[in-house]
Amino acid sequence: MESKRRNKMILETPRLYLRHFKEEDAFRLSEYRNKKEVAYYQTWNKYSILDAKRRIAHCLRNPEIKEKGNYQFAIVLKESHLLIGDLFVETNKSKSFVLGYTLDSDYWNLGFASEIVNEFL
Repeated sequence: MESKRRNKMILETPRLYLRHFKEEDAFRLSEYRNKKEVAYYQTWNKYSILDAKRRIAHCLRNPEIKEKGNYQFAIVLKESHLLIGDLFVETNKSKSFVLGYTLDSDYWNLGFASEIVNEFL
């Protein structure tokens, strides 16, 4: 039952959907996060498959947003089901949260980040 819940769509837009990560996403997550132009705007220089597997394992252990923690979800193109990015949420016990995203540079400047963030909010 738990794995079925994690595989369902969290939300969708006209072009995208947000879902929980799956173990098989590790290569793709590493692929776009390891691009020099993507890493430039983040806190890492390189993002190995091992880094991706560790992050996905964390996501699988923490699938639901709670009062305190950090969570990450897969941003996927509806038409092709291709993982093109991820949405990050960090919560604390106050009435605020941090929201961020990482998007494969092949999909920059097409409105995808705005689309998924607006729907999430």
